[in-house]
Amino acid sequence: MTHPPGIMTFVPQAKFWFPRSYAEKLWIHTNSVNVPHLVDGEIIWTHSPPDSVLGFTKIKANVFEWTSNTYSLDYVVEWWYYTIGTGGPEFEWGGEVSFAWSPAVKKNCLVIATVAADTDYYFDLPAPDFPYWPSMPGKLPDMA
Repeated sequence: MTHPPGIMTFVPQAKFWFPRSYAEKLWIHTNSVNVPHLVDGEIIWTHSPPDSVLGFTKIKANVFEWTSNTYSLDYVVEWWYYTIGTGGPEFEWGGEVSFAWSPAVKKNCLVIATVAADTDYYFDLPAPDFPYWPSMPGKLPDMA
């Protein structure tokens, strides 16, 4: 099913490339009315207090799942839209996509932000199923 792609800005720019393996958290920076829920790479936005508006932001599956690949910021989001009522028309929505260090959690984060943001939410991104990084960076394994 085709959904509206959304209207996005990118910081520092659309073609900023980042290694997905460096992103440990999804940092959602939004306003206090929006409450994000993360389900299999899709952010479902509800309002508090609840109303009939629902928002949807889909992170592409190959970006959401752990990989050592590198992606540009303009590739990250598959769609970003909202609806009023169930089954109603879909309207383009959007915000900002970036990659940043969060001092709050001391991790590199893939960042999804909306306008007038004042509240932060953090979700773990999938990690590798195997030990990918050396346990002591800079130390070569014992070859004896």
